[in-house]
Amino acid sequence: MLAALTFCALLVFFAVSGSGVDIAAVNPKAFAYKTTWLSGASLLAWGFGYFGQPHILARFIGIDHVSSVAKARRIGMSWMVLCLTLSVIIGLSGIAYNELVHLPGVAGPDGNKERIFLALVSALFHPVFSGVILAAVLASVMSTADSQLLVLSATLTEDLPLFKNFTPSRKAWISRFGIIGFALLAYIITSTSSGSILGMVGYAWGGFGASFGPIIILSLTWRGTTRYGALVGMVVGASTIFLVKNYVTIEGEYFYELLPGFILAFIAIILVSLITAKPSEETLRKFDKSQP
Repeated sequence: MLAALTFCALLVFFAVSGSGVDIAAVNPKAFAYKTTWLSGASLLAWGFGYFGQPHILARFIGIDHVSSVAKARRIGMSWMVLCLTLSVIIGLSGIAYNELVHLPGVAGPDGNKERIFLALVSALFHPVFSGVILAAVLASVMSTADSQLLVLSATLTEDLPLFKNFTPSRKAWISRFGIIGFALLAYIITSTSSGSILGMVGYAWGGFGASFGPIIILSLTWRGTTRYGALVGMVVGASTIFLVKNYVTIEGEYFYELLPGFILAFIAIILVSLITAKPSEETLRKFDKSQP
C-alpha cells in the first residue's frame, strides 16, 4: 500500500509539474485552511477514533512483549504520517491532472471524486503495473475487513455468555457461520446505502471511537472505572453517534458526531463509576501491578 501511494504520488506530481495549472483556481477549497472552531474541533475529533478501533487495537494486544510497544508505536505512527501525506499529495495533484486530462468517472455531475486514485493509476501506469498497484487497494480493504470479521467472530464466541460453555469445535462452527452472517449484513448495508464511502467509513469510525475509545483510555489510566460505568459509557457513546448522525445538523458547520459522542461517553463513565460499586481488590491489584 505504501509503495502504491508513493509511486502514484510521484508520477502524478511530475505529470502536472510545470503544466501551469493553478489548483487553487480550479478548486478554491483545496487550500482553504480557515474554519470555525466547531468545524475545526470536528476535524480534529477524527483522531479520537483510533482509541476504539478493534482492528488496530488487536495488533497491539498481539504484541509478544511490552518492550515492543514503543517500537510498534513508532512504526505505526510513521506509516500513518507517510500514507496520509502521500494521499493528500495525490488528491491535490489529481485536481490539476484532471484539469489537463479529463479522468473518466471522476469529474462531472455523475462523477465520483473518491475514484481519483483508481483513475490516476489507470491513466499513468502500464496495465500490468496498474493491476499490481490496484491490488494494493484490495489489500488495504481486506486487511481491515478480515480484522473486523475476526474481532466480531471472537466476540460472538468468547464474550457472549450464550456460547461460554460450548466446546471449541462448536465455537469454531459458530464463528464460521457468524463471519458469513456479518459479511452478508455488511453487503446489505453497503448495497442499500446511497452515501459516499467516506461517509460510511466516518459513521463506523465514529461508532467504534465513541463506544470503545473512552472506556479503553479510562480503564488503562483510572483505577476507579467500574463495570457499570463501562457499560453505560458504551451505550451513551453509540446512542450519541446514532442520534447526532441522523437527527442533528448545524447549518454552515461540519459537525462530526464523534466529537459529542466521545465527550459524553467519557463523562458518563466517570459519573456512573463514581456512584457504583468499586472494582474488586483483585482487579485493583492487577491494575496497580500493570502501571509503570
